[in-house]
Amino acid sequence: MKLHHYGYLLLVISTLFACRKDKKEDNTTEKKDKTEQDLPKAQTLENFDNSYVGMVGTQPVQLNLRRYGNQASGTYWLRGNDVIEFQLSGQYNDDNTFALTVYDAMGKNAANPQQAATFNGKSLNDLAGLEGIWKNAKGEKKLSLKKIDLKTKSAMKIDNIKTEKKSPKGDRLVDISYPKLTGMSDVMTMNKINKFIRDYFAANTYLNSINDESVIFKEDVNYRVTCFDQENISIVKQHHISKNNDTHIVDDSHGVNMNIKKGKIYELQDLFKPNAIDQLNKIILDNINKSCSGSLDEKQLSGCRVKLNEIYSFAIEETKRDGLKITFHLTERLPYKIRGCGYVKIRYDDLKDVINPSGPLDAIQVRLLKQK
Repeated sequence: MKLHHYGYLLLVISTLFACRKDKKEDNTTEKKDKTEQDLPKAQTLENFDNSYVGMVGTQPVQLNLRRYGNQASGTYWLRGNDVIEFQLSGQYNDDNTFALTVYDAMGKNAANPQQAATFNGKSLNDLAGLEGIWKNAKGEKKLSLKKIDLKTKSAMKIDNIKTEKKSPKGDRLVDISYPKLTGMSDVMTMNKINKFIRDYFAANTYLNSINDESVIFKEDVNYRVTCFDQENISIVKQHHISKNNDTHIVDDSHGVNMNIKKGKIYELQDLFKPNAIDQLNKIILDNINKSCSGSLDEKQLSGCRVKLNEIYSFAIEETKRDGLKITFHLTERLPYKIRGCGYVKIRYDDLKDVINPSGPLDAIQVRLLKQK
């Protein structure tokens, strides 16, 4: 996950002014291709997804650690410095010992992260704590962390913040509205989340994409909160661009999905079983092909495949009628003329077999069913 590296800039020049194709329903027999073949069901392995606070030497840190089978991954960040976050990857053993590699701060060497240190240790008292040794070329420090109590409630709410960006001549203006969390008991984590949201909304605009080109326009960037509770928030961006007396709308752009209490940006592997990525892609591609009336060939479909570490191509969405849905926004992965097919919403019931049991989706669905 790259918290300060935005994996796309909306591909604005080639996509923002594309007309979305009407989605046709096809009730006839659909074409069969390799994406529709049955795949073996992915097993549920030993798993958890926990957040810890404590010390590495004299430095206060917060660490998010997830396990699936014997694979472990996550992030940690320096509390009090919400800019520096490190990536973790390694192994978690059945005897509750772990060996993790620490990669350099996100945003540095994003395409080729470098090893910065190692974490080696063990979990204590049924994962209530972690202890071990942090080590790099300069020496080693003691690691001692305690699991965060996620049951603590806060009087959270969302404020609407407005700002603007303009070109040096003032003839290209971007009005930006974005959400800001207030009322969290953990102020440091709240500030970290709010900084990410603010930076994300400010960076991904048409003005960022066109550089110094002499294009006169006005852009309104707004948002829609599609999921919000004591632990989770999902936000999608909406863009209205006026150019040459014509307004173009990109509705429900790429999503941002976060665990509020953990200060964590969700990757696809947080929501779905890491060993079920092929099954997940089959579901997504079948829905995309249906959206295009079964007209896509294998090459076009393969370009829409998702990866475990993606963070922007999906959004968690609460609906009163159908409960939980996941929206996949994969339009830019298809040829220009058929990009409307790459925007699909998939119901929770159709994803049950691939949902990560230590992720947020099951709990959100239970909450929505209770509210009916």
